[in-house]
Amino acid sequence: MTKILVLANETIGGRSLIEKVQERHGPDVEFFVVVPRARPRRGNVVYDEAVRDITAFLTYAGEPAALKRTSMGVWVLLYLAFFTFLAWLLKHEFWKDVH
Repeated sequence: MTKILVLANETIGGRSLIEKVQERHGPDVEFFVVVPRARPRRGNVVYDEAVRDITAFLTYAGEPAALKRTSMGVWVLLYLAFFTFLAWLLKHEFWKDVH
């Protein structure tokens, strides 16, 4: 079964588009129709915004802890950089008499 996402408004054709696709593929086509609340100013603006919003939501829903992990990662890198610098200073202090 073929599944098709259709944006139903005047810019793409709405019902006439669905009829043309059904003529081409036959009755085994399942349509998911997206109807925008506001009229788009040009082209697929509403569709692109909807896809971006859905993608962002699914990314968050897939792993909600990712936001916390990425913010914590910055602090971990700063911590490691600070203690690497301290270790470098300590090495210079210990080895200053050898060189």
